[in-house]
Amino acid sequence: INDFAGVIPLGQNPTYLVVSPGLGVKSVKEFVALAKSKPGEFNYVSAGMGSAAHMGVEKFRIAAGIDAVHVPLKSGGEMLIELMSGRAQFGFAGIAVAGGAIKAGKIAVLASCSTRRSTVLPDLPTCAEAGVSGAEYIFWNGMLAPVKTPRDIVTKLNAEIARLVQLPEMRERFAQIGIEPLVMTPEQFDASMRKEFATMGPIMKAAGVKAN
Repeated sequence: INDFAGVIPLGQNPTYLVVSPGLGVKSVKEFVALAKSKPGEFNYVSAGMGSAAHMGVEKFRIAAGIDAVHVPLKSGGEMLIELMSGRAQFGFAGIAVAGGAIKAGKIAVLASCSTRRSTVLPDLPTCAEAGVSGAEYIFWNGMLAPVKTPRDIVTKLNAEIARLVQLPEMRERFAQIGIEPLVMTPEQFDASMRKEFATMGPIMKAAGVKAN
């Protein structure tokens, strides 16, 4: 946070609470009740320690009051295999990773843990709407520059990239992989990252992830 200056976020990729279809649950409320009835028995998968999938589930797990075991894997593909097989019970995944499996009914999706409903799955409730507040986790991509980069260069980059992100062909490409454009000024981006560090720092520490 002290070494880089925010130029611009490019987009946010909503993450979804996905569960093994073998659980037979149809809602977040049913899932949380079932998980609480079996403390420490459920496994949740991620694409590795400290990954977006790991941090998203940790925030949800703490907000929902669930006791579960983290199983770090190497990829989103491995996550899907474990969920489909029933060896793992839940996890977080973006539409680019889980979209095909969701459409085929091989895994179940219960909620979008974003601040608003997903444009890809608009009928799906957010975690807050489903009864778990404080579980919002936004996975974003963006451009950073060394902190001593002249501000006029940062400002120029921000303006040009913001223009490109709004082009119809770019928005269409983003939509295909589940990314929603997220445009901010450099100052807004810096403030957003500082806020996220403050929020996620304690969660990362509790999960055994070193935060630099």
